[in-house]
Amino acid sequence: MSESRLTKWWLNSVDWYRRQPIALKILLLVMPLLIGKIVDQLLKWLGAAASLPDWAVAALVVAFLAVAALASRSLHHPEETDCFPPLDFGDLEVHNSFSIEQLERLRTGLHEEIYGGAAPLGDEITRMYLANPVMGVGLYDPAQRDYVAFATAWPLTDAAGEKLIRGEITENDLVAADILPAERNGKANFVIVPAFGATKRHGLRDRTALGFKLSNELRRAMRRNFFPNRRRAITLIATGFSEDGCKWCRGNQMQERTRIRFVDSPKSYPVFSRRLTWDDID
Repeated sequence: MSESRLTKWWLNSVDWYRRQPIALKILLLVMPLLIGKIVDQLLKWLGAAASLPDWAVAALVVAFLAVAALASRSLHHPEETDCFPPLDFGDLEVHNSFSIEQLERLRTGLHEEIYGGAAPLGDEITRMYLANPVMGVGLYDPAQRDYVAFATAWPLTDAAGEKLIRGEITENDLVAADILPAERNGKANFVIVPAFGATKRHGLRDRTALGFKLSNELRRAMRRNFFPNRRRAITLIATGFSEDGCKWCRGNQMQERTRIRFVDSPKSYPVFSRRLTWDDID
């Protein structure tokens, strides 16, 4: 039976709380008491100063907080001017396999927009998808005649998966020989998600909605590709190249295993993984 969204939110919250230092845990526990005490004293002071009943003071405080929240939202989240009209999500096409032409369009278009030049060489990517064209999902907008979001999930050989988790290689070091062909998708023990992103050309609401839809479609694609039966389990791997990437990994309850460095960058990046079963993906 699949977990409800509330259950998953609760499990993620508990997992986040457990990872915090003891001082922060204690502070989080006593904070509601401190805030309640401060609010109580503030209401008493305002009531005495203005000679108003408690209910009137409370109503004024609530109104002030509501106005402050709206003002903060308008300051920090101004209305964004979209380069394109709002997306019609009902018209989006879900592509679960890619021709070489579609792959090239993704690689030089949306992938370049999101990740820049960070990727294995184009020839290696082409060889990977010639052997396995069903390693991801793309959301295509007919109105723009272009992809607006995409995610990839590559089935790996055991040797490549183990090296990635140990930090001996990076995903940019992967070659076509490290990727399983399509007919062996259901036998994969390791799967890496090297890309997950949406275009930045649209406003915040559209991008957020795209992220949710992309996540759901990737989940369906992974279940279809890598879980031919309920007894199957895989090890999911991803590298946190950005804060959003790390958030995505932790949101999916993945644990940091090691850190990697690239030749042209002094910064290190966390490599995450977790065991994924049918119930997790259902």
